[in-house]
Amino acid sequence: MQVGLWFLARATALAAAQEGVRIARSQDAPLRSGASTADRFATDVGDGLLDDVRVSVRAVGTDIEVQVSATVPSLVPGLSLSVQQQARGPRERFTTPQHPGERP
Repeated sequence: MQVGLWFLARATALAAAQEGVRIARSQDAPLRSGASTADRFATDVGDGLLDDVRVSVRAVGTDIEVQVSATVPSLVPGLSLSVQQQARGPRERFTTPQHPGERP
């Protein structure tokens, strides 16, 4: 049962990170928008699955990376489990052709 709870918590943390990337990678979106989206998702969907949620967002070159970490409630006294998941995607940007008629 504890292993199933951990896997569900891990999947929820990954989904939260993916939602954060989806928002933060939009052109001109501030990084904090991805952090707040991931945190809200983890808190709402992971209620009872994820405790002490921590979210970090950073730009890595032209990519956005969101990391979600949390502790998992334990059914076994003395057992401490945590999850850490990250998602990454390119920041959206518009480009223009270098030469007329050239495709971007």
